[in-house]
Amino acid sequence: MRALVADFAVNLRCGLRAMLLRRVALDECRISPDQLVLLVCVILAARLLLDIGFNGLDGYFNVYALSAEITLIAALLLAAFIAGRLTNEPRLLLGYPIILLAMEPFFVALQELTAWAARSKPSLVSPAAWSADTAFIAWFLVAALVVLLRLAPGRRLRAGAVFAGYCALLAGSFWWLPQEDLWMARASAAQQQASIADEAAFHAQPALLERDLAALEPERPGIADIYFVGFAAYAHEDVFMKEIHVIGRLFRERFDAEGRTIALINNPKTAKEVPLASVTNLARVLRHIGSVMNREEDILVLYVTSHGTEKHRLSVVNSPLKLNDITPATLKRALDDSGIKWRVLAISACYAGGFIAPFKDETTLIMTAADAVKPSFGCGTESEFTFFGKAVFDEELRRTHSFTEAFARARRSIVQREREQKFEPSNPQIHVGGAMAQKLRELEARLRALHAGGETAQPDT
Repeated sequence: MRALVADFAVNLRCGLRAMLLRRVALDECRISPDQLVLLVCVILAARLLLDIGFNGLDGYFNVYALSAEITLIAALLLAAFIAGRLTNEPRLLLGYPIILLAMEPFFVALQELTAWAARSKPSLVSPAAWSADTAFIAWFLVAALVVLLRLAPGRRLRAGAVFAGYCALLAGSFWWLPQEDLWMARASAAQQQASIADEAAFHAQPALLERDLAALEPERPGIADIYFVGFAAYAHEDVFMKEIHVIGRLFRERFDAEGRTIALINNPKTAKEVPLASVTNLARVLRHIGSVMNREEDILVLYVTSHGTEKHRLSVVNSPLKLNDITPATLKRALDDSGIKWRVLAISACYAGGFIAPFKDETTLIMTAADAVKPSFGCGTESEFTFFGKAVFDEELRRTHSFTEAFARARRSIVQREREQKFEPSNPQIHVGGAMAQKLRELEARLRALHAGGETAQPDT
């Protein structure tokens, strides 16, 4: 046992040297099947213990995550076997996996430190955690390639080809296999009962949508009514649900939209109470609003909040359902099919500026939390608002009825908040069509008069 532990310590030192891109020779390492098995067991045990620390003892072992880990190890052994045959260096079969696995504990420690920091500050999860994780993967692959080329100096072209195949196997495993914790936290009883996977919640969905559509009041002749639709697309973080609840109330109280607001939300807490947020439900809601509003007179306000990707797709997630993401073309088609003319669109998501170009017309105002190449901030289960939603809707639109004024002031406060927290500027964007600018000035005048007099809405003259 002492010899086994001593050899393990030697291999860890070799792994650290390899991680730091320093030269490591097979003769320096302790190459044996025992060491290979020990390294695998230590890595799995370390991941398991760290997951238990994050998710609590009251959890369960996730066998699907174990299958992913074993597949990655099998891919490494296959690559080592092929490399050994092609380079005439049979010691690579055990030596190469041992050196790479000996690097793994150090990368696990770095990844878990990043995960701990991200979970302790949910507002940092979106850009920082993903960027760090990607950097660690790139670092590991560079180190792994350097090790292989140094261990097979006379067959570098063949070794490089083998490594390319290994990378392809890794990419495939990350795509097809579950990237989950080995130890999963158990959902609370309330979450289990409210999940969309629950039969009662699932079958209640059509009735919930019918109920909310039927409750929408028709247009009032002579009055430019606002119809508000809130779309919280991402079920695994409460901030999106919270935003829709608060902003919907804001429009009922300050924008004379009582009876003309509807929410579509993906979240376990609302699965039995609120229609789910899907592209299909959104299209149906917009068509219904287009049929009950005065299309020449009334205004739609649509607020979409979620995570966004660099390819300008808004994530629509409500596991275990497989829902379609929202693209600029998808959203434009749904709005055009509804026949709604006057549109105020607000999109709170990373890279949301990619949605602006398709909506640059005379009768649309569209504002986004970021430009087309920047992330935005404030997501997370513990957050009450995204930076964009907080600044524009929860702060500035409580002081003014002007969307353009609210955006201009909010943009300054977002810049200040990002600077204070040392975030990359998100650069919120806005487009206001000429006809819409005039339409909104008339709306602002009516709402100011309404609140100044404390009266019910009167027809426009």
